[in-house]
Amino acid sequence: MIVCIELVQKNLETTDYGVKNVDDLFTKRNLWALSSIRDAINRVANGSVRDALTFGLSGIILNTTKMCQDRDKLGFNKGTYYIPQVVRELVVTNSLKYKVENHLVPAFSEIAEVDPNACCISTQSSIDLSAIPSNSIDYIFTDPPYADKVKYGELNFVWESWLDFDTTWHDEEIIVNEVRGKSTADWEALMKKALSECFRVLKPGRWLSLCYHDTSEGTWALVQDIMAEVGFVLDKTDSALFIDTGQKSYNQLTADKSTKRDLVLNFRKPKAGEFVITRLVDGRTFVVRVHTLVDNCKMA
Repeated sequence: MIVCIELVQKNLETTDYGVKNVDDLFTKRNLWALSSIRDAINRVANGSVRDALTFGLSGIILNTTKMCQDRDKLGFNKGTYYIPQVVRELVVTNSLKYKVENHLVPAFSEIAEVDPNACCISTQSSIDLSAIPSNSIDYIFTDPPYADKVKYGELNFVWESWLDFDTTWHDEEIIVNEVRGKSTADWEALMKKALSECFRVLKPGRWLSLCYHDTSEGTWALVQDIMAEVGFVLDKTDSALFIDTGQKSYNQLTADKSTKRDLVLNFRKPKAGEFVITRLVDGRTFVVRVHTLVDNCKMA
């Protein structure tokens, strides 16, 4: 049977939906089926095959919960634990068979053709990239967390319980979460650590593209301030790009203040010796920097 992890969202604790643990999200039939499959996968001797099958199993977990809606296009409301009034119970074995044949086999066949020495995948913490040398990365694309908009830690509980993961990483999550006592100040401090690490590992003169969706509140201004504080230079604002995700959420389609597209801004790490005023804290700071520039020019 799966390890049960309590859901800590307030609405699930204070209302009688009958869902207080991860296993409550499943019908007994699907819970037993998934548990039996997981147990069989864990007994596979070949580690690579075992990992691939576990990956496939994790890919069907959400669709086989009670959160799967009975409608023409199967799916569930992303970013929340929502059980609709009418649920469609998918057959676990059929779902796994489809996932393996249509997704896993083609994907692993394509991956097999990639030179393993040509790429590197890391899951280390973004606030400590000590495994990556300074000034070694050519380009960074980052899509940081949007303050309190998405509760990533809680939303991972379903997978983490099935995979028996350690959830202590939540202590380092860059998030604003009142339930877990994480404030905007905490979010700002951790975000600055992460972006400082990005600045360190990026080669001088190279670029970082930052994707940010929620530009309607103070955290967007904080992100821009942090980028300047750690040393990045913003590209011309008229060169900002947008990523159109195509499929819109219900809130994106209906809310007046909702950002319809993801904004992408490009930042550059200055080259060695390049004089850049990244942020003017006060008039004195500007004067000091100008005098420094003039003195350097006289010495040149």
